[in-house]
Amino acid sequence: MASRDRLTAGQRRVADLARDALDELWSTYSGLPPAQFQELLLELMPALVSDYGKVAGTAAAEWYEQARAEALGGNYRAIAVTEANLEAVRESAQWAGGAIADGDLSAARARFGEVLDRNVKQAGRSTIVENARRDPARPRFARIPSGSKTCAFCTMLASRGAVYYSADTAGALNRWHGGCNCQQVPEFAMSAQEKAAHEDAVDRMRRQYEAAKEAAGERASDKEILAYMRKMFPRDYTDGSGPFGDQALARFEAVKILERMEKIEPGVTKLFEQLAGDLGAYLEGLDFRLKGADSLARKLQQIANELGLDPAAASGSISDALRYTMIAEPAKYADTVQTVVEKLQAAGWRTRVKNYWNNPATGYNGVNVALTSPDGELIELQFHTPESHRVKEGQLHQLYEQRRVSTNTVEIERLDQQMRDLGRSVLMPPGSNRL
Repeated sequence: MASRDRLTAGQRRVADLARDALDELWSTYSGLPPAQFQELLLELMPALVSDYGKVAGTAAAEWYEQARAEALGGNYRAIAVTEANLEAVRESAQWAGGAIADGDLSAARARFGEVLDRNVKQAGRSTIVENARRDPARPRFARIPSGSKTCAFCTMLASRGAVYYSADTAGALNRWHGGCNCQQVPEFAMSAQEKAAHEDAVDRMRRQYEAAKEAAGERASDKEILAYMRKMFPRDYTDGSGPFGDQALARFEAVKILERMEKIEPGVTKLFEQLAGDLGAYLEGLDFRLKGADSLARKLQQIANELGLDPAAASGSISDALRYTMIAEPAKYADTVQTVVEKLQAAGWRTRVKNYWNNPATGYNGVNVALTSPDGELIELQFHTPESHRVKEGQLHQLYEQRRVSTNTVEIERLDQQMRDLGRSVLMPPGSNRL
């Protein structure tokens, strides 16, 4: 298959040839008086763009035609877009030439190189988009960044994924910067593996863009959103500039999880209250049934770090964003747990029971049930006696928090022993060992 990598490499080679021509021109004429040298460059830049743009456009058309024939068959003849916007080139050259007037030849050379690179590659990109418009097969096309990282600007545009041609998509995606190696690639030129990888990349790019947009505010401009992207995800972009990293994405994912939980919470609460009431039990701590966003984000980031995943992929491991505590008297405790679990299973819930009574490791006592609702949402339901709950929320919680932040091994062992001793002091309800 005519791979997208071959398209990128071919366009890059043409741009490199154009830069070589500019370098030769620079070596030959940069000794001229500044005003004369600037005038010469303003005259020659449109010709350089035109000449090498024709090569880039022709190469892209040949690539499109071959890739389409291999993927779809037929006799479609691709056309090359070879006419550059020379007026825009002249305006850009005027900007680049300003550095010559300021006496900074190094900056001027870099600027002219950016102008040439962007406009030569534009011919190849425009060729792909124009053929996507003309092609009877109406293929979708996508902006594909190259390399392991790209800049925030290209990520924002590439996050749209594969689209059909329209005036809107053509205009929105037709924005480039100097040195940009992104390509417009028709979807038929991607293998199944490349499509899957691209969809995964687009999903992550879109989530980062949405997180930055939310952080920037409802009326934020693209420039403001890009600034947040660079600050929030500095390791992911070539122009990243902030300390936040995956922490911002973890919070974004935490908020999304909680939004889902808020939608189902009223129905779940009503169901659990009815189950508890029918058995002479009750729900405790309903004010805290939804986990806080900051706490959930910390847990999500911890899981992501442990599993080597990004926070979005780790979000499937969160089972206690919505959590409940049911209290039953010791004499009714075992029957209450068993009856509630059986009724939920009969209603289509999946259950995973963990019995922590007489737990020698942490001192925690109770039964925790990881639930999966019929709609696939993860929820936690804990069962306690009045005594086990009082200990858990009181002294045991205080000891646990001290242990969580301690770095002193002696103190940690002392706290662990205190938690174990406290756990052994709680009365174990009859029949709880069989749950």
